[in-house]
Amino acid sequence: MADPGAPAFGHARSALPVLGETGRHMALRFVTRFLLTDTAAREVFVAGSFNNWNPTSTPMTQIGGGRWIADLRIPPGRYEYQFVIDGRWIHDRHATALADNPFGGINSVIDVASPALSACHPQSA
Repeated sequence: MADPGAPAFGHARSALPVLGETGRHMALRFVTRFLLTDTAAREVFVAGSFNNWNPTSTPMTQIGGGRWIADLRIPPGRYEYQFVIDGRWIHDRHATALADNPFGGINSVIDVASPALSACHPQSA
């Protein structure tokens, strides 16, 4: 059994392409993927400024081997977040940016950018 005091390892990445339908058209949408590895975890959520810090509104899905995943459609912007692992708030140790929070702890920070897509125009012969 894994040590419950062992650190959890997380990761967040923005702008992953997902093909989805919007009305009668297919559109390329972008999601932010949150990943966490914690072999001892029984229940994992991600909470942050994108969901009003609700610790239970955004569950992560266990995908095996102690890995958890959540793909979220988040508008472009800068967000702070933490993982909630079995009721414990844990910052993402792999985050590229951190911010102090008002409770004396650390929040992870992710910048969700607008995807830069260029239209493909056929060349006339």
